[in-house]
Amino acid sequence: MEIKVVDKATLYLEDILEDAFYFLQHGDAKQGKYLLKKAAKKYPRHYLTYYGVGIMAVLKGDYNLAIQNLLKSIAVNGEYALAHYNLAISYQKTGKVDLSIKHHVAALKHASPEDTDVITASKEIVELVEKGLPTGFTIEQYLEDSERFDKGFELLQTEQYEKAIPLFKVIASNQPKHVQAKGNLGICYLMLQDYTQARDYFEQALALDPDYEPAKKNLAVLNNIETGLLSKPLSMQSTYFYAEKAARANKIT
Repeated sequence: MEIKVVDKATLYLEDILEDAFYFLQHGDAKQGKYLLKKAAKKYPRHYLTYYGVGIMAVLKGDYNLAIQNLLKSIAVNGEYALAHYNLAISYQKTGKVDLSIKHHVAALKHASPEDTDVITASKEIVELVEKGLPTGFTIEQYLEDSERFDKGFELLQTEQYEKAIPLFKVIASNQPKHVQAKGNLGICYLMLQDYTQARDYFEQALALDPDYEPAKKNLAVLNNIETGLLSKPLSMQSTYFYAEKAARANKIT
């Protein structure tokens, strides 16, 4: 049986943070902040110090500040499940769904048997995501595709269509029902004036979701070009993008 050795600093900070969180949760913010400042002064770069400041920010609803400090906590100790869990919550609150899922996975991976609440909450989120994935497609692959999507979307916004296309094609191949990837492929080909390919991908997106308004609008743009109402593709500012992150942000609670 492996014996876990806890250093003096960690023991000290665990005790002081427990007291600080008690005061913060019971309305005595002044005493809670005092204890956190005391901890930060004694051990400024300890992962629990960053975690404590992050949790204080969560309780105040300042999720951007929470994210900054929880990331620092994880940078020092990447196996601290509670930091991953609260980072997941903070990302969720700021609409960064895939980053939230990533850290729920990490929280579940590193949680000890004592972290019952973390295990239960993160497990529910991960299982919810897994139910929507193609058969045989893992959540790790899903997160890899998420990174591809973000990179592809960034390239799309900076008008680097040729570089964006391969990324969206990989996603569409991995997840045949990924409406946004197919829609973004349509936009890339539209802007490259390959109207046959653009139409094909817009129609594929609509076949998956007939009520998806951005695909309808993009197809209308293409129709106007082909009938002569428009002489060339619209500028990037006028092209309708697929807001995948916003569309999914409220589905994970």
